[in-house]
Amino acid sequence: MDYIEKLINEKLDEYDDGISLSSFLVEQSFITKYLSRKIKATSLSLYHVLFYLSFYKTGRNEITISSQEIAGYLASDRNDGTIDLRKSRFTQLIQLNCIKIDVGRGGANTYTILLPSEIPFCLEMIELEKTNIPVEEAKNIDYYNDLQKKLLILKRDQNKCQYCFKEINEKSFFADHIIPMSKGGTNFKSNLISSCHDCNNKKKDKEVFEFLIENYRLGFLTQQEYLKQKEYIELIKDE
Repeated sequence: MDYIEKLINEKLDEYDDGISLSSFLVEQSFITKYLSRKIKATSLSLYHVLFYLSFYKTGRNEITISSQEIAGYLASDRNDGTIDLRKSRFTQLIQLNCIKIDVGRGGANTYTILLPSEIPFCLEMIELEKTNIPVEEAKNIDYYNDLQKKLLILKRDQNKCQYCFKEINEKSFFADHIIPMSKGGTNFKSNLISSCHDCNNKKKDKEVFEFLIENYRLGFLTQQEYLKQKEYIELIKDE
């Protein structure tokens, strides 16, 4: 059932917990306006599909579907019509907190799709636009000495130390410099990640990937977690 189409044609009342037509249209515009600036084209097309299958089809943010079904919607990405559904498409969406996946049995997984306005980096861009500060100028804002902006770093990093995955909160986290100030680093958002006290204390002025691999060798991270964090930090540096 196409929930939004029926709303447009006034054939259905809005669900109490379903997205409204006006909200759907606004959120859809945010995908092009904001998400496209941050998410790679291949991952963005996957988000479009999940957004359509959830909010457009059912009005809600959760769907259970097999990878093959999703791939069917993405087959048109290729001129020869073949299916192209690589794990890397999901990786960036998960890392940037755009979707959550509950792996199920029998080939079908349950996907929770966040609205663009619920995604931390997108929400920040929406709020930034209200201030009329140009994006290029915003990149140079000090996020280290402003408490409210520093807390945005913690929210972006999903309340976890980015060196050991320990859960942290507003009272226990440290905003750590990817490139240390002593080596030319800045207080800009693209140079800060969330850290627990122990990792912040041990890292000091070490190079970020050198410290990550130390934690991997000490058993604080698996190889998969190390590679995932390396990719995530590269994304932050490129903001």
